[in-house]
Amino acid sequence: MRAARHLTNRGNGAALRTGIRLAEGEVVVCMDADGQHSPADILQLVDHIPPYDLVIGARTLNYKGSWNRGAANWFFNTFATWLSRTRIEDLTSGFRAMRRSVALHFLPLFPAGFSAPTTTTLAFLKAGYNVTFVPIHVRQRGAGRSKIRLWEDGARFVTIILRMVMLYDPLRIFLPVGVALAVLGVAAEAAGLIHARRLVLANSAVFFFIAALLTWLLGLISDQVSS
Repeated sequence: MRAARHLTNRGNGAALRTGIRLAEGEVVVCMDADGQHSPADILQLVDHIPPYDLVIGARTLNYKGSWNRGAANWFFNTFATWLSRTRIEDLTSGFRAMRRSVALHFLPLFPAGFSAPTTTTLAFLKAGYNVTFVPIHVRQRGAGRSKIRLWEDGARFVTIILRMVMLYDPLRIFLPVGVALAVLGVAAEAAGLIHARRLVLANSAVFFFIAALLTWLLGLISDQVSS
């Protein structure tokens, strides 16, 4: 058995990076140390590797978190599902097993804080690796309090989701934004025609149309770069 520690608190993601680097097996398992996860569930996660490269313990059985935490998790799961085109049952679960050789490839992307589960989930999915979710039971926290702050860390989760999708599928973001700008341009032109009661080209419509075109072109360039 090997144990490692940082001389200073460098965050959850930094701890995972160190642990995965020092691990010697082909499969690594990450889990929270607050008593919510049962070590007995490790076997059912590991049993799915192979054929899967990442197996996530989805907190879908008897999970009794606060209503605001549940609403935030629902939003993150829904938002990430739409952006990744894959159904995500639990984006932020810290209980997961993964192939170490694949995880090593994504270690530079790991943030220092609590966004490592979000990063690994989307990185594995968007890079084309096999990911599955296994329902697990979650117990009451045995010690300590959650250090995740809803608004600050929530904004960080959204940023991580967008960053991962931008790395592997930027058109998923650029195309909808361009369409929204084009719709605003049409609306601005219609409003200008109604207000002037004659054929005019509204300045605001020109602005939105140019913005939409530039967004689409930037999306195409980003897609070529990511490819």
